Amino acid sequence: MRTFHIGGTASKRVEQTTIEARNAGTVSFEELKTVQNAEGHSVVMNRNGEIAILGKGGREVERYPIIYGAVLKVRTGRRSRPTRFWPNGTPSIFPS
Repeated sequence: MRTFHIGGTASKRVEQTTIEARNAGTVSFEELKTVQNAEGHSVVMNRNGEIAILGKGGREVERYPIIYGAVLKVRTGRRSRPTRFWPNGTPSIFPS
């Protein structure tokens, strides 16, 4: 007799199309591989990268997973203010 498992592996990682920072701080890319598109924005080329917000003293206060193909409107090392949206709406499968 065989048993079947329906479903996949359990995962709570949710893909977001935009991110709204809750705190001010310095933007840091964590394991993101990017290329530049025609408009000069960075396009994410891997599936396991994240953006972190570093507060006073370089302590991490926020972290967000970034999806493959997201167009980033922010650069690493830049200061960010709360409620700023970063990645572009729908990721493109074929970056321009």
